[in-house]
Amino acid sequence: MKRKLLFLAALLLPLAAFPASEYPEGAQWLPGRLLVNFAESVGEVQSMDRLDGKLSLKNTNVDALFERFDVLSIKRVSPDGVLRKMPVAPDAERLVVVSFPESFDVLTVLDAFLTLPEVVDAEPDMLMKSYDTVPNDIMWNQQCDKEVMGCPVAWDYSHGSRELLAVAVDIGFWWPHPDAYDNLWVNPGEDLNHDGLPYSFDDYPGDLEDLNAVDDDGNGLPDDFIAWDFVDVGSGGVQGEDVSVQDNDPTSLDNHGSHVLGIIGAVGNNEIGIAGVCWNLTIMASRAGYLTPDGGVVVTSAAAACINWAVAHGVNLINMSYGGPTFSNVTNNAVQAAWASGALLCAASGNEGVTTIQYPCGYSNVVCVGATDCNDVVADFSNRGTHVSCYAPGVNIRSLSVNNGYASLDGTSMASPNATGVFALVWSVFPDLNNGQLRDIVLQNCDDLTELNSDINPSYLGFGRVNAAKAISGLLPNLSVEATAISGDNDGDGRLEANETGTLSLRVSNLDGWFPAVGVGVTVASDDPNLSLNGTTYTIDNLSGGQSVELTNGSATVTCGSNVPLAYTSTLEVVFNLGNGAFLTRTAALRVGRAATLVVDDDNGTNYANFFATALNADGYNFDEFSTLDAPLTSTDLMEYDHVIWACGNEDSSTLTQSDRDLLQTFMNNGGNLMLVGQGIDEDPDVVGSPFYSNYLHTASGGASGGTQVNGVSGDVVSNGSSLILIGGGCGGNGNISPSVLDAVDGGVVFYTYASNSLGGAVRYDNGTYKSAYFGFALEAACGAAGTEHHRVVVRRVLDWFGAVSGVEDDPEVIPANYKISPAYPNPFNPSAAVSVELQHRSHVRATLHDLLGRQVQVIADRDVNAGVHTLEINGESLPSGSYWLSVSVDHHMNTQRVILLK
Repeated sequence: MKRKLLFLAALLLPLAAFPASEYPEGAQWLPGRLLVNFAESVGEVQSMDRLDGKLSLKNTNVDALFERFDVLSIKRVSPDGVLRKMPVAPDAERLVVVSFPESFDVLTVLDAFLTLPEVVDAEPDMLMKSYDTVPNDIMWNQQCDKEVMGCPVAWDYSHGSRELLAVAVDIGFWWPHPDAYDNLWVNPGEDLNHDGLPYSFDDYPGDLEDLNAVDDDGNGLPDDFIAWDFVDVGSGGVQGEDVSVQDNDPTSLDNHGSHVLGIIGAVGNNEIGIAGVCWNLTIMASRAGYLTPDGGVVVTSAAAACINWAVAHGVNLINMSYGGPTFSNVTNNAVQAAWASGALLCAASGNEGVTTIQYPCGYSNVVCVGATDCNDVVADFSNRGTHVSCYAPGVNIRSLSVNNGYASLDGTSMASPNATGVFALVWSVFPDLNNGQLRDIVLQNCDDLTELNSDINPSYLGFGRVNAAKAISGLLPNLSVEATAISGDNDGDGRLEANETGTLSLRVSNLDGWFPAVGVGVTVASDDPNLSLNGTTYTIDNLSGGQSVELTNGSATVTCGSNVPLAYTSTLEVVFNLGNGAFLTRTAALRVGRAATLVVDDDNGTNYANFFATALNADGYNFDEFSTLDAPLTSTDLMEYDHVIWACGNEDSSTLTQSDRDLLQTFMNNGGNLMLVGQGIDEDPDVVGSPFYSNYLHTASGGASGGTQVNGVSGDVVSNGSSLILIGGGCGGNGNISPSVLDAVDGGVVFYTYASNSLGGAVRYDNGTYKSAYFGFALEAACGAAGTEHHRVVVRRVLDWFGAVSGVEDDPEVIPANYKISPAYPNPFNPSAAVSVELQHRSHVRATLHDLLGRQVQVIADRDVNAGVHTLEINGESLPSGSYWLSVSVDHHMNTQRVILLK
């Protein structure tokens, strides 16, 4: 599907005009209008009306045709003030719209003008269709198109640039839309007080302090403050549609243009509606078409005038989501002048599902865009062919609509602005690229479409579907922090605790397929009031994609204050200086302090241990977690804790290795308490026959099986009045897998028995030095069915017996009174959970999710938020089951809580 880039040089001179007989079937034009480009021999040409029955250019041949066809007026397509400001202007100094009575046939008038040597070219004022289809569900609020095009990854590098200016040559724009305000272009030549405000009230476009009905910037268009409406066709619009006079209000009854420009650059990160692909961008409102009873149309003369006007004001990106079968010299000249002036142009391929070339998509130096759905399947309606440059999502695309609304539309009209937005986003990351370099980088880094579209000729699929992240990957690395580590701390346990100082190191990776990181500077900072960072700067010498490196600096220290009662997770900000003005900001988690309780996940990745973490979290216990799949547990680590919950799930071999048993014996001899859960431990001969089983757990195998109903022992300090059913609900679901019968020996006490046979199911022991509680059944399967107890209650009973203290906040910092953060709900969750943030005043809110190694796995929010109650949603669809740290900061005040995803 990949093909060699071949674009023709800009064509600034007109091509041969079509004779009347050669206009293709289906071509439509306005009656009573003709576009005529006069030769230089005619002299100066300006707009004029017939006065006293006469209209003259002082040229015999021309004036004769004016008389013959009762020409009513000639009007320049682009005033001199616009053309003078264009870096490269088209041949349009004598390009006019010739208006005449509609009783004359347009093609007859056309042929007459083409016979004159004084006419360079002439053509009808064509009407071109907008390329959208009927709206879909207006409540559809997902933007899969942005995900597919790699925007979230690209947004890590840039949200766009207000230095970039984009225009949609289209059927108007609903400029009062609140999701557009911050990005609206303001004409600096008309902004007399230079305050940059686009309008004073939402019923008139402009700042009242600047509007004066004067052409302050000298472009021939008075008060084009935020926009210009180039439509003056006189008739043909639906009732209420403005078609008569050009003015500075670009609104239309049609939502097409608003939808298109919103896809490119609607304001993002503002808690309103949707986000544009490039949501920090200057968007230029305009109008070059109108709504007819048969749908939206764009007028050739208005489109060319709009392009020239936008280029004169420095536009960088031009989208054209319309088309027709006719090649227009007028439009082509404007397009080539725009390209030569440095603009990047995209156009929709068309919605007929054919391979026929449509225009402006077919002009050279225009990126022709077809439509796919979010599964990368080419839409049935999308035109395709060898002239199509690339594809972008164009199905179920959510964007702006009139009357401050939103709508979801299908069409190549939606695909083209998606591609335009990608070009804008990549350009904001690499602002020194010219339009040709930008075009090549994006097109050469598209995602291949051939496999999913085997029924389409590969040569019709262009370079593929645009991907902003992939375009960036060819020039920049994608770095993330895999883990943080502390060394040289006072007690040498690798964990910062109160009044300790240690050296901070980072493990950093570069995503596979991304550009090498060479000479990248790394700076780590923190707004945690308990931590002081000094000299935390590092350098990545050379890190290829798919590789990782340990970053160390002997002078990079972190000092912990005294206000650390127990453990919490602190969020560090890591900034990578990629060079040439490009930066990448990540967060990393650093566990600070030690909890009293440790949950050891020894279930071989089956996630049963997460149920115990959930139980502790729900009851406010401060705890740490460790997985035996990550690294061996050391005696130094284990001795830091008072209580350990060790979960083996369904494992029945190598459940507790000799090394594990030795660690636990040392831990318990030093006063540590153990809660051990696993129905397969009693079936592991290495464990059952060990001194640890009899002398520390004070248990012997009962040699039988239990059942799924378990009762506490009357009068027992832990289980009195307790009853469990190991089935039902949303818990472990493994209660019927080999529940073991246990006998108590040498002072052990059976404290749960099976209802089916009254034999022991759990044994506890207390010798004054340590306490143990061993469960031979799947405690995590007890879900409170039929009025019985939930496993969470049993965990609390055991920890109360151990003497563990609950109710300690995971984050030691007191939350200021000017905001409140709720616990995540539901927790555990699958696949989503929500956190409520209540703000007393506008604040900056950043919320991130980290795995237990401290790696950032999701950015939930990073934006300024207005006062009020707001909901942040955690989306776990793409994450594996497990525990995560949710970090929410409000104006640099940090709150961290644990959330658990159970799938």
